[in-house]
Amino acid sequence: MKMDYATVKTEINRTSREIRHISYTERKTFNDQVNDLLDKINALKIFLRDKTNIILSINSDLEHLTWYSNLDDECLELISGIIAMVKDLHSILIRYYVKFDDLRKKGIAKDELKSFKAAIDDLKEINNDVESVFFELPFDKEFQDINHKLALL
Repeated sequence: MKMDYATVKTEINRTSREIRHISYTERKTFNDQVNDLLDKINALKIFLRDKTNIILSINSDLEHLTWYSNLDDECLELISGIIAMVKDLHSILIRYYVKFDDLRKKGIAKDELKSFKAAIDDLKEINNDVESVFFELPFDKEFQDINHKLALL
């Protein structure tokens, strides 16, 4: 089958335009998708840093509670409520952290996730310290004896 030159040229030009358009569209779509992914990773990092800073602030506030002594029942009741709320918060934050497991395994936002987890772990530890200081150690005879001896120094 023999085609005339004008028909062949038209067909070649049409094929060239189609491939050029597809190539451009794919390149642009790919670049847009990569940029969108990178933007979302950066937003996740900012989100995690913000959450970590909030937790660190709570940790500092909790730590300051341990400096107080000779509190009345009303204060102890408030502290008991704080301890319960922090336990609930810790549980929520751990669930959030677990949901990021796939990202962590892939190394996405690795430093931010590590800092987030460390702050969560500190939250639990400091909350346990608060509970000990106000609700366990005051009733521990050995602790009271040591505390009394230190006060005499």
